[in-house]
Amino acid sequence: MADLQVPDIGNLTNYVPGSPNLYTGEVEWSAFDYKLSIAACAVFVAIFSISLVLHIGQAIISRFWFLLYTLGAAALGELIGWSFRLSAAVGLEWSPLFGGQWLYDDTAFMGQIASLIISPAFSTAANYVILGVLVSRLGPQYCRLAPKTYTWIFVTGDVLSLVIQAAGGGLAASSETAADADTGANIMVGGVIVQMVVMVAYTILFTDFCIHYLYDKPVTRWYPFGWAQSITRKLRRRRSVSPSSASTQVEPNEKPVLSPRAEKRARIMLAGLAGSTILIFIRSIFRTVELLDGWDGRLATDEVLFCVLDGAMIALSSLLLNVLHPMFLLREEPTGERIKDSNQSKEVSHVVSA
Repeated sequence: MADLQVPDIGNLTNYVPGSPNLYTGEVEWSAFDYKLSIAACAVFVAIFSISLVLHIGQAIISRFWFLLYTLGAAALGELIGWSFRLSAAVGLEWSPLFGGQWLYDDTAFMGQIASLIISPAFSTAANYVILGVLVSRLGPQYCRLAPKTYTWIFVTGDVLSLVIQAAGGGLAASSETAADADTGANIMVGGVIVQMVVMVAYTILFTDFCIHYLYDKPVTRWYPFGWAQSITRKLRRRRSVSPSSASTQVEPNEKPVLSPRAEKRARIMLAGLAGSTILIFIRSIFRTVELLDGWDGRLATDEVLFCVLDGAMIALSSLLLNVLHPMFLLREEPTGERIKDSNQSKEVSHVVSA
């Protein structure tokens, strides 16, 4: 390429995206290797803007603050990533070098990689916490792990995957050579794989819980941190328990007392959580294969696949949890509500959280 002379194109000023390289006769796009759709980018920016505003408002109104820095953070990260893609699409420029090619902003390219790789990890963290709450509400006896143990194990795994992905994304974004960019991509792949392993384990236990709950078949509890739980029990014995907290406490083999309406809401939340998990899992499979295939691979250079299997999956997941939000489905029942036990035909006055 060094021996070739750059043609005189000074008089050719009407270059539109799609103009070919004057040497090769082919259209050449930098960074993304395809022409970004401004419309698609704008649609996703609008969707995640709406979802972010809703998540912030819902978290504040419900006071479920953990959703602010999980679902809210995920929507914000997706908004930033798609804003980078939109800015790159709008700022596309023609460069006459090497026969002419279309250039995207490298900063926008690297920024969208880091943002869109990392953001879904915040969504999965929210799913893990919500499932822990649902297990407590619907029946700890159907889950092989204690609700808090369940949450801590999977949130810890999610944070680990987030750190790895962030390290890889940072290296890729700051890389000056193709080798460094590939190294960053490989590190990100490692983070996505860790996330997938955690999600597979979570999905297995989630499915196991749903099956045993629906068929009303309690399971044998696992105690992976038995030594820590033994210490915790000793500490609890030293604490005084107030009457109100004692009334809501549920033993591992005791089914919580829920009103039919509260149980219905919890089941809807369970279905929403299942839908969100499936959508994020599809996206994780796609991104893992895409990154393993390389920056110039078939998946990384197909905008339609990216929009459908990444953008749409996360957008649907985010909007799904806007509609089926814990604010609506896990709010508390009025104190002292009388709940009729259909099996024994008696009323129980109880403080119930739903």
